[in-house]
Order: sequence, then structure tokens, then C-alpha cells
Amino acid sequence: MSIDVPAGVNSQPFDWADLVAGIRSGDEEAVWRLGNIFQDGIRSFLRRGLGQHKLQSRQREVLSQVIQSIRETPIDNPNCLASHVLTVLRQYISSQMMAGPSLVLDDESRVNMNDIGAIRDLLAKIAAVDREALRRYYVDQETSEQVCQALNLPATRFLAVTSTIRTAVTPRGCLNR
Repeated sequence: MSIDVPAGVNSQPFDWADLVAGIRSGDEEAVWRLGNIFQDGIRSFLRRGLGQHKLQSRQREVLSQVIQSIRETPIDNPNCLASHVLTVLRQYISSQMMAGPSLVLDDESRVNMNDIGAIRDLLAKIAAVDREALRRYYVDQETSEQVCQALNLPATRFLAVTSTIRTAVTPRGCLNR
């Protein structure tokens, strides 16, 4: 996303509290400054977590969610704005990975562990690369770094896959690692 500098805007240091107050009041210059400050970081995280596909539109969507969040959520310490942006970004990446075809689960959030084929049914619903990552991690006892490197898998996706499986089988405590 390329943001052009509006006339009269300089690049001098600014106060985070003023930036948050400006965004809450609807100041377009404050919104532009926020985008200008965080655009490269957001782009980098999105590329690492979700790949290059629809990168520009996803970046705009994240910035829109950040602005909406700032307007709707009280931020106790405006100096922590960067961590607030990161939280919104991580939630976005997680929601995109969960909504993607690689991690489609039934409406039922937990697997009935008394059903002997429940785990196979669950594993059949996720992508082959995700199944391979789980096998390497839980069966072959490889570290998460080894799995991600071997399969060229982003760490955020690996975490989403293992978290999804843990959530699905928690009632019996399987796959605790």
C-alpha cells in the first residue's frame, strides 16, 4: 500500500496520545499517519503469515480494523499503540487462516473422543501439509522449528494448526505436548 504524503504534513516526531485522539475524532491526517507508521510492519506480518495473495487488500482491511478498534476500544496507554496494532493484526491473520480451506472443521468445535474414527475424520478435513506437520510434530517428535523449515510452513500457520487440533481433542486431553 503506497501512501502519499499530504501537503503540509511533516515527518517530525509526534505524540502517541495525540495520534490516538486524532483517530478517535476522525482526523484524516491522524489516520494517514497511523497507516504510514505501521504499513511496512503490517505488510511484512501479512506476507509471512498468509503469503503474497491479496496482500494489498488485506493490508487495507487490517488498517481499517485497527482504526475501528482504536475508535471503539479504550486504550489505557497510547504509548502501547504498537502492541495494540500487533494484537489486531494477529487476530486478523488467525481468522484468515481459520477461514481458509486448509483448516475447515465441522460446526462442531469438539470431537467426540468416544467415537473411534473421530481423529481420522478430523484429520481428513485439514490440508495434507497440515496433517504432515502434525505427524512430524506429534509422532516424529520434531521441534516446531524443524517442522516449519522442512515443510516451508509459516510459524503462525503451524501454531494455528496445532491449536485447532488441541481445541478439538481437549475433552480427553490427547495430544498434550
